[in-house]
Amino acid sequence: MYFKCITSLSIFGLLSAARDSRPEERIIGGHAILIEYVPWQVSLLKNMFHICGGAIQSDRVILTAAHCVVGKKLEDLSIRAGSSVLKKGGQVVKVLKAIPHAKYVFETVPFDIAVLILESPLKFNSRVQKIDIADETPPVGNMTLVTGWGCTNFDANFSWPILQRGPCASR
Repeated sequence: MYFKCITSLSIFGLLSAARDSRPEERIIGGHAILIEYVPWQVSLLKNMFHICGGAIQSDRVILTAAHCVVGKKLEDLSIRAGSSVLKKGGQVVKVLKAIPHAKYVFETVPFDIAVLILESPLKFNSRVQKIDIADETPPVGNMTLVTGWGCTNFDANFSWPILQRGPCASR
């Protein structure tokens, strides 16, 4: 059950952190975490620069936020999997197709999710694994783990170069 809670809220915590400026929606007070503890975590890259986080659904499918891919050129997008470090290591794979939710409207909360299809499969190992999707929504207030390279201080405007973790309460 622990991993199911981490799974469901890690994705949605990551996906919401980039668009919501409230401190409870970011990894405020985060701490470094090794990718081996969250091997489903990926960095979505545009021209090799981190723009968003995502989660590995299968060896060729990544879940991310729709606002991260809408309006972007496919040839500019790739993902980095298997690295705790933002700009090096792991596996880098080009994105073949980005599919935002059909009901997504730019920069709105509902339906802010997208599926990425990779050009080639990821090679699974201890640092690259698919995420276990929760069977049900955790109860409101349930504490879980959120990970990413986002802000660790309120009002910060840069990404942290080492993967961070922080607590998050479900809503």
